[in-house]
Amino acid sequence: VQEEARLLREVQICRRITHPNVVRIYDIGRFPGGLFVTMEHLEGRGLDTVINEDLPLPFERIRSVLVEIAAGLHEAHSQGIIHRDLKPANIIVTASRAKILDFGIASMSGLGARLTQTGIVMGTPMYIAPDQILGGEPDSRSDLYSLGVIAYTLIAGREPYDAAEATLLLLKQLHAQPPPIQRFRPETPAPWAALLDRLLAKNPQ
Repeated sequence: VQEEARLLREVQICRRITHPNVVRIYDIGRFPGGLFVTMEHLEGRGLDTVINEDLPLPFERIRSVLVEIAAGLHEAHSQGIIHRDLKPANIIVTASRAKILDFGIASMSGLGARLTQTGIVMGTPMYIAPDQILGGEPDSRSDLYSLGVIAYTLIAGREPYDAAEATLLLLKQLHAQPPPIQRFRPETPAPWAALLDRLLAKNPQ
């Protein structure tokens, strides 16, 4: 029942967003024993696959991907929708653009009762914002923190934090500064490093 409620909520949220950098959700239907969703057909690779197969990425390509993700987020945020689980596996790179997938645990202002219990952290530990870890209500800046982790990973070829256990990883997200990006990509321009510092700041302000 909870999974059906979450799927129905995902469709309700996603159908409100019409943007070239967000996957288009069309409808929902039932079959014996479950539900299904129809969405636009995409041919491409997950950004996580691109990271694994194509590194090092030229800065111009990184810029293009980040600009398109930011554009899709801007449209969602303008409607009060926060993704809350932005990560490379939730981004598809097609021949022409990047598209954000899976607003399944997104939150929307005024949508109604939250499906998760108060105090339950939702999101992927490597990409979750410190304010979410602390149980705060996420806002658009939470997604921008996740975008910063994606940007760092695209540039460095590795994620900013290295921890085998989720608990230790969450502690690093809360308290540890990521290694300087130039350690992994010495030719990184200073403005890129400054952008990462802003996106990955622990304080949402």
